[in-house]
Amino acid sequence: FGPIMLYMQVIGVAIWFTSFFWIACANFLDESALQQTVLKEVVKLEKKGFTEQQRSLAIYFLDQSNADNSPDVVENNVKLFASAVFSHDETAAHQAFYIFCVVGGADNVLSRFLPYKALNTAFISAPKSHNDLLAHVYTIALLGDNLVNKFGSVLFLNQDARGPFEDRLNGKWWQRIVSVFQQNPSVGIVGPMISCEIGPHVQTHAFAMRSEVALKVLHEFNPKRAAGKKNKNRHLETSISEEAISMGHAIVSLYYQRRFNRTIFTGDCVVNRGNNAFHRSNPTSWCGVSPQDALFLRFGGAPLRIKGYYCQDTLQKIAQVTEQIALAEPSAQLVMPETIYGGHFYPLYKEYNAELWRDRSVQLVTAP
Repeated sequence: FGPIMLYMQVIGVAIWFTSFFWIACANFLDESALQQTVLKEVVKLEKKGFTEQQRSLAIYFLDQSNADNSPDVVENNVKLFASAVFSHDETAAHQAFYIFCVVGGADNVLSRFLPYKALNTAFISAPKSHNDLLAHVYTIALLGDNLVNKFGSVLFLNQDARGPFEDRLNGKWWQRIVSVFQQNPSVGIVGPMISCEIGPHVQTHAFAMRSEVALKVLHEFNPKRAAGKKNKNRHLETSISEEAISMGHAIVSLYYQRRFNRTIFTGDCVVNRGNNAFHRSNPTSWCGVSPQDALFLRFGGAPLRIKGYYCQDTLQKIAQVTEQIALAEPSAQLVMPETIYGGHFYPLYKEYNAELWRDRSVQLVTAP
């Protein structure tokens, strides 16, 4: 195994230098440059005949790494989304422009996994004081009403979102989202899951809004506006959905839609089986959830640090579809095997998982 291991080390070093090169070359834009970049994209799409409803914005928030979280998980989350972005080219029926809002900019160690070579992307730095939702509010305000309204919808994500889990090539997965807006004009927000913990709301690891709704709702939480100062103590996780509903807009869950045929959330919360009865109102803990049905799932952060919070069945389903994507998209270079727990014991978990992976590989090779 000596020559093979040496070869793998050389490849690893080459990949690291390539990543470093693209980070060094990446242009993290200031406010004016971002506006000009997005405007150029709009002009290009208009010349090609794409209507507002055929184009979307995506704003992806990337926080700095946390030692309590598994580095494998967040790396794979970023790589999975980056690979989908990179495959989304100008031939797609639905177009999107992706803005990556990165805490610490190029100094963020996770930034090396971003799709710098994709033409439909822009990168901006975010201060350490910003969480994902505050960064979304800031980015929408930075772009301004005129630019945001040039797109039919806006998708917001953070690094705890894993997906898309189906129709990954050339942006086909967008149809799951935009078709909801096209088929029902009353819908203001659509996301993978609706949680009824605290109050009914679309979970915010991944959620999309009509552009005009995003502007109206998020302006209510802009700290530079009078409304934002009034609302500064509200809990953004739940308040975004609350505000949209109060304005007369409906909310939708992709999972509810496919699994229960519920096209609009009526206030009737689904209570599914989970490992812990206390958390059954939060779908992150549910059992039997198909990643494909949800399109994106929350995978990482605080829930993954709580042992037993995720249902083992759900963890297995996420692992299976992640491995399938790793095989189908080798250029994504996903971390396999993936160790899902971080903290002080991460090296031990990592070593144990590597042994299980090797044993499984040997069994596959020797099987008749």
